[in-house]
Amino acid sequence: MQLCKEKNIAIETCPISNEVLGLCPTTKTYHLPILLSNCVPCIINSDDPGSWRARVLSHDFYQALTGANNLSIPGLRAIAEWSVEDSCMSSGMQKKLYKDLEESWIMFCQWIIDTYGQ
Repeated sequence: MQLCKEKNIAIETCPISNEVLGLCPTTKTYHLPILLSNCVPCIINSDDPGSWRARVLSHDFYQALTGANNLSIPGLRAIAEWSVEDSCMSSGMQKKLYKDLEESWIMFCQWIIDTYGQ
């Protein structure tokens, strides 16, 4: 864990797949919160999306959020940013994705304010 933190090596994690395959009993006992609380970069992924008929990662992100007491909405954003940073995409594609992420994040935050703000 310390080596990953020092060298900024992201750990790929697949919450739903690991639970379905019995690698962890529930997302409440999942390793992601421990890694995040130790500032280890993590990426949420879908291990085998074809098997689970998953077209998006929303379910995996939701499982991670509900399974961790210390994971917040900004924490999910950090994980999304690490996903772009540690991808195999060209730097041009990464820049575009960061821009898209920023725009989507602003719209998402505004939606939260509009929906739940007072």
